[in-house]
Amino acid sequence: EITPFGELIVQPPTLPLTAQTVPYAAWMGGADNNDESLWQTVTVPVVATALRLRGQIRIATLESIFGVYDFLAIEMRSSANVLLETLYTYNDDQANAAWTPFSFSAASAYAGQTVRVYFHATTDSSDITNFFVDSLALEALVCQ
Repeated sequence: EITPFGELIVQPPTLPLTAQTVPYAAWMGGADNNDESLWQTVTVPVVATALRLRGQIRIATLESIFGVYDFLAIEMRSSANVLLETLYTYNDDQANAAWTPFSFSAASAYAGQTVRVYFHATTDSSDITNFFVDSLALEALVCQ
């Protein structure tokens, strides 16, 4: 997905930090009044009994007023782009100075379905927040 601001998967010198898995990382937000999405469509194996998304996130913000204004939602969507569930929503109040691991389990295994792992960033009209995401892995788990 490419937004009016350019590519979302970037590398140095465009990327203003070292990627967790060099050289690329996803960079979302980073501008005022931004609304952008990035997704990967996958087909979940029929035998899957659980689905888990793992990765690394780093959040940098200029927001200084108490409250939350900028968001990155991590979602599961259908291939028709219908929201199935929100795994987690990050915000500018969760800024961190280093790459931080995350792991979220989906409420459904979505076995045999084609779904989108969907990242949706929105920012307000001032004090930008940058959401960097890297080292993503979607795991289809099977009970034996």
